[in-house]
Amino acid sequence: MNHNETDVFELKYDSWRIFLLAAGSFVFALIATWLIITGQLAPGSFKEVAAWGGVPFFVLCGLVWLRRLFDRGVVVSVSSDGIMDTRISANMIPWASVRSISIAEIKRQRFAMLDLSPEFERAMNKTRVAAMSKPTKLQWDLAASPSAPLV
Repeated sequence: MNHNETDVFELKYDSWRIFLLAAGSFVFALIATWLIITGQLAPGSFKEVAAWGGVPFFVLCGLVWLRRLFDRGVVVSVSSDGIMDTRISANMIPWASVRSISIAEIKRQRFAMLDLSPEFERAMNKTRVAAMSKPTKLQWDLAASPSAPLV
């Protein structure tokens, strides 16, 4: 079935929010580095160990966010054929495989929960992150998510 652009609803990452997350990560890494270098923390204390762990952790987080900053592709696409969420799978989730959809909200964050047929969910080619998580229902965002800000 062919569609024109008005038949498809697409969401992309919100570049400004991702930039802020990346900048915040690097600021935390710099603060931890400053605390270590200037001797602000007692040697061998839990705070010093946390600062040493914080530097690589926040640098890694910042690099992950920077990588996402340059990802200009569509993240979620909804059409009459189905739903495609590239965070879950590179393949379309056909409407025939969706048993139900419910709207949920956690801490003012709204999202849709897709209850997929067990046969389709077992057979679908999931991304590495989706395969490692064990949700009872796959979900995709209606609005922005802390882990994946969308426009």
